[in-house]
Amino acid sequence: MKAAEEVPLFNNIEFPDKVELSQGKTPELNKDIENYWNTYILENNE
Repeated sequence: MKAAEEVPLFNNIEFPDKVELSQGKTPELNKDIENYWNTYILENNE
């Protein structure tokens, strides 16, 4: 991922509703968002 690339916003992701969650459906997040979160958010809060 380059600094100039735009990462999709969380509000652009369709999260499953309660019925879909009970059926085992999980949200599909963009891997760039997960990598950013794990690198900058989780590591800085340890």
